[in-house]
Amino acid sequence: DLLAEIPTAKHTGYVMPKIATDYLRHPSNVTNRVQALFKSCGIQTTRTIDGQTLSQVEVGFHSFRHSFVSLCRESGAPLSVVESIVGHSNPAMTRHYTHTSEAAAIAAVSSLPSMQAVDTKALPPAQSPHLVDAGSIRERLQAMTAKTWKSIRDEMLTMVSKQ
Repeated sequence: DLLAEIPTAKHTGYVMPKIATDYLRHPSNVTNRVQALFKSCGIQTTRTIDGQTLSQVEVGFHSFRHSFVSLCRESGAPLSVVESIVGHSNPAMTRHYTHTSEAAAIAAVSSLPSMQAVDTKALPPAQSPHLVDAGSIRERLQAMTAKTWKSIRDEMLTMVSKQ
């Protein structure tokens, strides 16, 4: 909303000039800062196989983008709106960033007509999400690692849909 208040003639420069300058100077600086933030929260950002840590980042800066797109789509935001927000030039790229959670898949299947019922009435639709206790969310996020982030995300989405 604040950015929308800026007159079009003044649409110049970066929204966050310090971060942009840092990124332009050395692109990995922003990634390193995000990695440090994740690590300070106890989130494992690399994969470990047989006790050896791989250099490939499993959870990083782009995880925010994937999560944002997925959560927008699961909340019912139209593809074109999400595409516009994240700056994608085509729907295929936005779909690439969209990941279906177990909770969303269950809700979709639950909305189909029952295969065992005599009539073709649909099962009750999944409940819409409500606010949950921030403390419990914080605890789950602090427990999150590169290996467990999907299951914790699905657990949290299921928790929200049951409220």
